Amino acid sequence: MVIAVLAILKAGGAYVPLDPTYPADRIADTIADAQMPLIVSLSHLLEKLPPHPAQVICLDQPIAETYPTTNLDRSLSPDQLAYVIYTSGSTGKPKGVMISHRGAVNTNLDINQRFAIRPADRVIALASVSFDLSVYDLFGFLTSGAAIVLPHAQDALNPTRWLQLMHQHQVTFWNTAPAVMEMLMASVMRQAQRLPDSLRVVMMSGDAISVTLPDQIRSLANPSIQVYSFGGATEGSIWSICYPIDRVEPEWPSIPYGKPIANQRFHILDAQLNPVPVGVAGELHIGGVGVALGYFRRPELTAQRFIADPFFNEPNARLYKTGDRGRYMPDGTIQFLGRMDYQVKIRGFRVELGEIEAAVTQYAGVREAAILVREDVPGSKLLCAYVVAQPGEAIEVAGLRQALRQKLPDYMVPSFILLLDMLPLTANGKVDRKALPKPEAVTADRTAIALPQTQLERQIAQIWAQHLQIEAIGLNDNFFDLGGHSLLMVKIHSELQALVGSELKTELNIVDLFQFPTIATLVSHLQHQQTKVSATEQAQQRTQVRTAQFQTLQQATAQQRRSLRQQFRTLPEDD
Repeated sequence: MVIAVLAILKAGGAYVPLDPTYPADRIADTIADAQMPLIVSLSHLLEKLPPHPAQVICLDQPIAETYPTTNLDRSLSPDQLAYVIYTSGSTGKPKGVMISHRGAVNTNLDINQRFAIRPADRVIALASVSFDLSVYDLFGFLTSGAAIVLPHAQDALNPTRWLQLMHQHQVTFWNTAPAVMEMLMASVMRQAQRLPDSLRVVMMSGDAISVTLPDQIRSLANPSIQVYSFGGATEGSIWSICYPIDRVEPEWPSIPYGKPIANQRFHILDAQLNPVPVGVAGELHIGGVGVALGYFRRPELTAQRFIADPFFNEPNARLYKTGDRGRYMPDGTIQFLGRMDYQVKIRGFRVELGEIEAAVTQYAGVREAAILVREDVPGSKLLCAYVVAQPGEAIEVAGLRQALRQKLPDYMVPSFILLLDMLPLTANGKVDRKALPKPEAVTADRTAIALPQTQLERQIAQIWAQHLQIEAIGLNDNFFDLGGHSLLMVKIHSELQALVGSELKTELNIVDLFQFPTIATLVSHLQHQQTKVSATEQAQQRTQVRTAQFQTLQQATAQQRRSLRQQFRTLPEDD
């Protein structure tokens, strides 16, 4: 992946990441919209590609042609396109954000200079290449001569393994969404360990940071560690603003948004594009060299969101309307106040609720739908879909959920799907989102479920219930149908691993949790694994006995050898 991205840029092209874990429909929409003439991939991923007209190059297959070994002769300008990352769109289709070399280089240089990144530095790269946090991991570190630690696919969702890799490679830099950092910290505390002393910078972005997290990090890290919050938008070349979290005041409702990074500007404006006074809320606008080129093949949306910059005397200077609300604090720091529309952040990813609503209403039998982000448990944001069926239609929740998984990435599939007779309305006829019920208030009667019977089944159910906030878990209940999601599954993996290790003396791979999402199937798999382990141990014990006998035979006298040979003749042929 790293080689492919660097090669595309060196050839003068722009890369468009296609995450193979995304649904086929999502990948097909991106390929069609981006009109890409070439796809670079690997042989085992080709089956995940939908039908397309592009030429395919597989990096793991031999190349028949002979190419020159001289350096490429390419004339590139800073304003040329570097990459296009597709983000959630309110119309139901993702939109491609076009970022120039100038914008990407500016952000990468700012971070490198701000933290004095040097060849001895190491970063563990956990962000998907479809998430723009990955842009700095790749280019920021490589352009500084530093190294990237890339976990294997099976380790990418395992916080215990992250910590091992951090210690093994003496990782110095951490760059993730806050939720991922919280998972790491939970793993560190469960194992009664500390973050490696080599870790000198923790950067978090993409979502709100809990006010208690920075002090928690400092308590388990070296005393000189720097903890930073970064923000902005994909349309602002990864990040546009930062805040050094040197201290956290108890009365703070949230971590401050901060001040602009190098060559980026922020303006807080009212509806008439006038600057607002200190302390007054307005819409955040991003200016400077990081502003994107626009949305690919979306001129109307580009004109709507990228406007002329009236505050900067430079030809073609533009502002990006973020849709975020904020205000200035007395010291010039910006405080983030949330969204002005229905765009939200889920696990660090930007999500347009309208895109999910569009996907739900396309399902047969659905008349209307509303999507809401609930945070009934502090720190746990869950998407909830409220669905009204067409008259005379019956909607099967499991079927709807499966259909959404075919269209949307995992983080956009609602944790709860609730069927209502009608959506509550305000006096002016709009959906009254505040009146939408909590998921547990309309959960179906669960008295007839098959309850866990064995001690192991009950222990697993107890762990699930604690994290899902559900009292009774059935043997055949699907973790994801109960409101679970991949991030939550990763969080409970270490607890389940500790349980399985003590009860069955076997390993629990995190991939198993996704393959066996019910207690019944998971326990069956674990018991099968235990049987295989027992058989392996018995074979090893037999081998040790036979080896000892053979060594005795070598050391024996002639008379003893004849006796031992007779013993060997009585053994089964496979021994």
